[in-house]
Amino acid sequence: MANRLNYTLEKELLSESVKSQLSRIKKIIPDSVSNLNDGISILKKLRIMEYDYIHQHEHSALVFDAVDWLTKYHESEFKNLEWSWNPQQEFGIMEFHLQGVCNWSVTIEAKVISSTRTITTIKVYLKKILNSFSEDTVSHSRYCLVNNTTMFMHLCNHAFKFKMQVTIVDLKSEEVKVYP
Repeated sequence: MANRLNYTLEKELLSESVKSQLSRIKKIIPDSVSNLNDGISILKKLRIMEYDYIHQHEHSALVFDAVDWLTKYHESEFKNLEWSWNPQQEFGIMEFHLQGVCNWSVTIEAKVISSTRTITTIKVYLKKILNSFSEDTVSHSRYCLVNNTTMFMHLCNHAFKFKMQVTIVDLKSEEVKVYP
């Protein structure tokens, strides 16, 4: 479910959560590992206990980067928006990660992808995201924002091939492609 984005407060809460997670990780990892089995056991424990939190923190931070980019490069268009965010997408892939509303009307909808690899599982997920952008005709802007060139190129190829109506942004290089 989307929540109104209180940018400063949410960013502070994310920072505290990251610090807490790093503290937990430090407690899991010993100063030295005596053998391979002990090392693998520690890695398993780390993966079980922390993987989802690591991914969620990275994803939430990227949503803040998306807000920063959108307001920096489209200040006049988006300056009066009330932002809502949904970094965990609790109800499925059709939900946005970020939405801007002005006068009760959606102005912008964005999906943020923090994955850095285009492995098969991610490719299927990406296609679903882009397909969700093409399922209806809308009057508001749609963005898909990523943080690496490989993912950016993959999304661009898919958007071009299937004539998606979306703007794809690589937040790292600040490269932008508008489709169609």
